[in-house]
Amino acid sequence: MAKPDIHGAIYRIRRKGAHKVKDPRGRFLDAARLTPAALARHLDDARPVVRSG
Repeated sequence: MAKPDIHGAIYRIRRKGAHKVKDPRGRFLDAARLTPAALARHLDDARPVVRSG
């Protein structure tokens, strides 16, 4: 991976052929309307931002 001469940059690396995640930050989750049981199901979500809620 070639790195530009910019210090402090954040690199987001993805494998070739990896699928794109729909709604990676969970912005379309309507958490205010979900029941506690439905919210609990998101505790083991693959998306780190959704898990940390």
